[in-house]
Amino acid sequence: MNPNNENKVHIQKCSDLSYDVKSAMEAIDWKNIVHNGAKVAIKVNLCDSIPKRGVITTPELVYEVIKILKDKGCEVTVVESDGLLYSADAACRETGMQKWIKKAGANFVNLTNDGKILVNPKNTLFVREYAMPKTLKEADVLITMPVLKTHEITLYTGALKNQFGCYPQHNKVMLHSHLDEAIVDINTILNPDIVIMDALTAIEGNGPTRGYPVKMDLLITSNNPISCDLVALKIMGFDVEEVGHVKLARDLNRNAENYILTGEPIESVKREFKRPYDDLGNKAQKLILKHKILTKIFFDSPINRTVVRVGRIYRKWALKGKTEYF
Repeated sequence: MNPNNENKVHIQKCSDLSYDVKSAMEAIDWKNIVHNGAKVAIKVNLCDSIPKRGVITTPELVYEVIKILKDKGCEVTVVESDGLLYSADAACRETGMQKWIKKAGANFVNLTNDGKILVNPKNTLFVREYAMPKTLKEADVLITMPVLKTHEITLYTGALKNQFGCYPQHNKVMLHSHLDEAIVDINTILNPDIVIMDALTAIEGNGPTRGYPVKMDLLITSNNPISCDLVALKIMGFDVEEVGHVKLARDLNRNAENYILTGEPIESVKREFKRPYDDLGNKAQKLILKHKILTKIFFDSPINRTVVRVGRIYRKWALKGKTEYF
């Protein structure tokens, strides 16, 4: 997480996607990070198989980033892993992401199905063993492309949490009992080089897949995911002390608070984001996820689909008028 170099965060107003992506990347000196012909892995956010605005990384944005990298002779692979109830391959295809990846001349790899290399990381808080996907192991550069949005469990999801999808197992929900530590650990292991945060359309309220889309027309780029998240939280009007994984990462990497901010001033783009509505279903989910045994029973067992189906029916009723998506 860029322990030695100058931390940079850039906020770019976006009206011309092709031009503004280049400007936002140049502002953080991306060419000094990505050498000619580098193998680049791009971690997108594909947490839904429906192309909802603000929920998944904008496919056209991914296309523009790939084009820039290809102009430097890079070999580009876009990655994501399976969710609890959906395949990353299906999500990539059904959201239209696959079409844009192919158009740009890149490939998509589902990390769940990728070859694995078992590693035993040092200096981690909770994760003592990690099945490193071959694509990430072989990459020279990791670019993370999260979306600016709220989250029902963690309040906020962004640059750091996007790497949670780099745990290749479909049941990474089992890590939720130590979620903050697991998020910090995966970032320690993978050490993302560049953040290109998609804030073209953000999500407020009951994110990451529900809530309300918010048109922001912003890109946030950085060479440090912690610094990026600290800036993003200020834009949303949230306190870092409320977001466990960002607070933990900051406390362990105090240098991340010392960043050079360029582009738009935070005050000129700041917006008070609606917080998630904490209905009974969400309260129950939070309680369950704190305990491994309960998580196993309700989210990683044969009764999972029934529980989720019943939960979705209840939450659709409970969140009526409080969310645009479901």
